[in-house]
Amino acid sequence: MRKRISSVLAVAATGALAVGALGVLPQPASAAGSGLLGDFNGDGYRDLAIGSGGGAGRVTVIYGSAKGLPGGKRVTIDQNSPGVPGSNETGDKFGAALAVGDMDHDGYSDLVVGVPGEKIGTSEFPQGDLVVLWGGRGGLTGGTTLTGGLKSGTPYGPAAQEVHTGDFNHDGRTDLAFTVTGRLRVVLGPITRAAGTGAVSTVSPGSSVWIDHFTVGDFDGDGRSDVVYAATVPPEIDSDPDDLRLHYLHSTSRGLVDAGTLPITYAAGNRVPLATGDIDHDGRADLALSAGKGVSIFYGEAGGPLGATRKPVAINEATPGVAGDNDAWDSFGASLAFGDVDGDTYADLLVGNPTERLGTNASIRDAGNITLLHGSAKGINTARTQTFSQDSKGVPGHAESGDRFGSQLQLSDFNHDGRADLAATASGENGTGLVWAFPGTANNLTSTGSAYFGPPAGASGFGTPLAG
Repeated sequence: MRKRISSVLAVAATGALAVGALGVLPQPASAAGSGLLGDFNGDGYRDLAIGSGGGAGRVTVIYGSAKGLPGGKRVTIDQNSPGVPGSNETGDKFGAALAVGDMDHDGYSDLVVGVPGEKIGTSEFPQGDLVVLWGGRGGLTGGTTLTGGLKSGTPYGPAAQEVHTGDFNHDGRTDLAFTVTGRLRVVLGPITRAAGTGAVSTVSPGSSVWIDHFTVGDFDGDGRSDVVYAATVPPEIDSDPDDLRLHYLHSTSRGLVDAGTLPITYAAGNRVPLATGDIDHDGRADLALSAGKGVSIFYGEAGGPLGATRKPVAINEATPGVAGDNDAWDSFGASLAFGDVDGDTYADLLVGNPTERLGTNASIRDAGNITLLHGSAKGINTARTQTFSQDSKGVPGHAESGDRFGSQLQLSDFNHDGRADLAATASGENGTGLVWAFPGTANNLTSTGSAYFGPPAGASGFGTPLAG
């Protein structure tokens, strides 16, 4: 829909920026809700938000329960839902980006929804919008639009294509970061239901590259989270560079400061999946990324991911203990997610390979699979990896060409047993996408009790993205 331009977010001078460590955001000491990140209704179970980022867009929420996602209530929210700003229009892409955090500091997690196809004012081109859906005792209800901070979106780079939350000024309140026309914009919280916010600031990488996507974590353990972003070439640049690098922004009392580039390159136009989690439980975020057919791990230390003590580790399907054949068509690392599956306090890494071929003579193309790599005190441990596809025993359905199982991943504790459970998207399933759920156990993920969820009527791109 077209929206009237508002001045909700007054752009202020750049303030101190610091992001909450390891993606675990600070919560109030006493609160009406549970204070759990991802618990929208405050019942002590983390919930799953599923975007349908195509067309007008919508968000499906499956609430966690003692039986996990299969036993939870399911609702669908779009721009025609009561209290949600705007109205459904083709191309809005409501839910194309999602982030979770307690934006108003009341103990209930809220859901930040990117609407990159939104048109603002009289513009014929999409500039993008952000909507906060508010958590409460009854779950997500109503919403607030944050149009005012997004005026610099352009048809080349609409705002809100990627969104993350964190504590950017280390005050115990949740802040917001999102992309807009090649820059990173930071909005300090709390964000109130009346659309009040703290200061707004912008980080720009310069004219020759821009920020396409990013991740957040406290890589050096100083209590302030940092940012790693992937640079891409602006659309108006005719000649692409031969390769690009990942940039590390260190958080200081003066804001986010460029601290250098990671020793890894990738071809212009390629997307680099990024994820953060504390693999070795040392209080510093570790970085997982894929710049090609494999995953690289950069361990956090005093110097952040650029520290000199620990060398990066490369893992692919040829790594001992990892199942697979490392063929030319594989995309091992196309999606990444961290979570503690077995409850041992070490973050485990889930790796998606949506182009994996299965069947006799690899005849089932782009069927997809997922691999779980366990964390330990020494880092990633490949001695007890797991691999699942739709043809694995106990998994409902079966592998077909083009399913792309594992194209999106999320690990969260949906049944409150202290272990992360899996949500995985097969983006090509039935032409619309389906989402599978697997429970975590004391040892590993299990396909026993796994289930799948289909899209609401009229949805496209179901399961892209996931958040919880």
